[in-house]
Amino acid sequence: GSLEKTLNLRGVKFDWKEKGKGNDQLGFIAQEVEEVLPDVVNEVDSLGDRHGETHKVVNYQAVVPVLVEAIKEQQSIINRLEEKLKDLENKIGE
Repeated sequence: GSLEKTLNLRGVKFDWKEKGKGNDQLGFIAQEVEEVLPDVVNEVDSLGDRHGETHKVVNYQAVVPVLVEAIKEQQSIINRLEEKLKDLENKIGE
């Protein structure tokens, strides 16, 4: 199921709303990730001008194992397709 979950993630380029934080950041939108991988999203207290509010954050380290398993699933599919291709090439060559 890791491949399907990975395919449902959407990487984005974004700018922080708060001044002083970098622009053109790469990542995920926490609310979107939460729909696919709820265990990797946490709600935390906001700081600065938004003190007293909360916001959602993605634990990017927790996404890595899902991505690794998705790569393994993909490799398994590739291996099976390569075997089928070899079988077809052998049948054509006969």
